[in-house]
Amino acid sequence: METRAKKHPENPEDPRRLERECELLMQERDAAIAQLVAARKESNSPQSIHDNTPVDSFTLKEALATIPTFNGTESVLTFTRACTRARDLVPPSAEATLTRLITTHLRGRAATAVEDERYINIADLCTRLKKVFGPQKTVDHYRGDMANIYMREEEHILDYIARVKDIRNAIIDCDASTIAEIDNLTVDCFTRGIIPQLRSGLRPLLRSTLSQVFDEAIEL
Repeated sequence: METRAKKHPENPEDPRRLERECELLMQERDAAIAQLVAARKESNSPQSIHDNTPVDSFTLKEALATIPTFNGTESVLTFTRACTRARDLVPPSAEATLTRLITTHLRGRAATAVEDERYINIADLCTRLKKVFGPQKTVDHYRGDMANIYMREEEHILDYIARVKDIRNAIIDCDASTIAEIDNLTVDCFTRGIIPQLRSGLRPLLRSTLSQVFDEAIEL
C-alpha cells in the first residue's frame, strides 16, 4: 500500500492578517488626526488661539515619526525615552493609538516580547521592554554608573547628554521618590565628567536646573 506523506498546510493567513492589523492601525491614526483637526476648528477660546504647545504643533503622524525601530539589541533606555517624548507631543486621548502604532516599530525579539499583550499606554509598553531588554541592575548600580560617567574623546555633546539622561531615567525607574536629589547628582556627575575645555564654563551653573546645565553645555 502506497503511503503518502502528510503535508503540513501552510498558513497563508498570517501575512494577510498582519497587513490587516497594520491597515487598522493606520486607520486609527488617521481618525485620531481628524479628531484633533476638528477639535481645533471648533475651539475659539482665546487660550486655544494663543496656546503654542507641542500638542498644537505636532500631529500623531509626526509624533510617530520621532520613534526609531527597535529589535532588542539597541539601548532600550534610549528607545523608551523616545517613546516618552512622543507621548508628550500628543493629547492624552491619542495615547492609546500612538502606543499601538509604536509597536509597529518593533522588530525581531522586541516584537515577540510584546505580541501577546495589547498595550494602550506608553508607560506599560516601556515597562515591558525595560523588563525584557534592560540591564538587570539595582539603583545602586545605576548610581555607580552615573558617578563614573565621562565624556569620551571626540564624543558629541548631545551624545554625552543622551547617555547621562538614560542613566538618570534608569535611576528614577528604580526609585522615583527623590527626583530632586537625583537631578542634583546628575548635574554634579555630568559636570565632573565633561571634557576640561567645557567644565569651567559649567561650574557657575552647579546650582541651576538640569535642563539649564544641558542647554549651557550645548552652547559652549
